[in-house]
Amino acid sequence: MTIRTLPWRRRVPTLLIATLLQALFVVAFLRGLSLAGHALPARPLLVSIITAPPVRAPLPPKLPVPNLAQAPAIPPLIAPVVVLPSVLATNATSVQSAPTFVSGPLDADEYYPMEARATFSQGHVWTRVCVYSTGDVASVALLQPSGDAQLDQAALTVAKLTRWKPAMANGKPVARCTRFRVDFSLRRSAPLLLN
Repeated sequence: MTIRTLPWRRRVPTLLIATLLQALFVVAFLRGLSLAGHALPARPLLVSIITAPPVRAPLPPKLPVPNLAQAPAIPPLIAPVVVLPSVLATNATSVQSAPTFVSGPLDADEYYPMEARATFSQGHVWTRVCVYSTGDVASVALLQPSGDAQLDQAALTVAKLTRWKPAMANGKPVARCTRFRVDFSLRRSAPLLLN
C-alpha cells in the first residue's frame, strides 16, 4: 500500500488564506487595544473637601441605681499558728534526751560557696535545728554567724538537709530544738558537721 501526498502547489493557496486570516486577527486585536486605551478622558479629576461640624451623639439615658441589700461583713482572717506542741507542752525536767544527729548531706563539699573559697573565707556557724517527733527537721535558724554571709547561708542549707533521731521524753519521741555547728575549713575538702 502506498500513501500519496498532495503536491505542494495544491497546498499553497490554503496556507496563504490561513496566514492572511491570522494577520487580520492580529491587526484587529492590536487596533482594538489601542482604541480602547485612547477612549479614556485625559483630564485631571477635581475634588473639593467639604467640612461639616462634628455631630455629637446623644448621651444614653441614665440607668436607675439598683437597690442591693447590704452584704454581711466578712470576718477577719486569723493567721494559723504553727506550734510544736511537744516542745511547749513538756517542761525541761521531763525531757530525758536531746535529738541525736544521724547524718548530713552525702556530699557536703558542694555547699561550700566557691566565692568564699576564692576569698579564703573559713569559720564555723552555730545554728539552731528544731526536730519534729518524727525526726524530720522542722526549722533552722542562725545562732552565731561566722562573719561571712555566704558561709552563714550555706550552713543553714546544710542544716536543713540533716537527719535526726528525735528526743525522748518518758519513753516517747518529742519535738525539741538543739544547737548544731557547721565548720567550713579550707584544710578539709568538706564542711565538718558537729552536734
